[in-house]
Amino acid sequence: MPKPLEINQILNATGDPATGQKNVWQAQLSQKELSDLGALVQSQENLSFPQHCGCFKPPGGLCHEGNCRRTSCVDCHGVCSGSDCQKPICPEHSFYLELPGRPKMRLCRSCYGKTLRRHRTFMVVKTVLSPFVRFEK
Repeated sequence: MPKPLEINQILNATGDPATGQKNVWQAQLSQKELSDLGALVQSQENLSFPQHCGCFKPPGGLCHEGNCRRTSCVDCHGVCSGSDCQKPICPEHSFYLELPGRPKMRLCRSCYGKTLRRHRTFMVVKTVLSPFVRFEK
């Protein structure tokens, strides 16, 4: 195999805001070489890697649920809609909760449990107090 005359690489990198580490991978490789017949041969290779969610779209962010740290695409990546959390989460660690009179919420594991317990407690208190207190809808 002839030795390459010129090699060009295009590298993609993402940074982890939590740790400050940089992840680098090769996205494109092109090289020119001289064939046995003396002709200049150019070959190009494009590499694409799917995100953790399975999409080939640009990265949207890293999951911060537990030790996940996986990258999901722009469309699949989300943020916990808990009142005090706002943690970035991937689709694998997203829990969806739809309460009456509220839009569907995307929550992390801890906020999902906290919100569900709060709603159930409210429903029990409302049921116990309903003979004595009138609740407006």
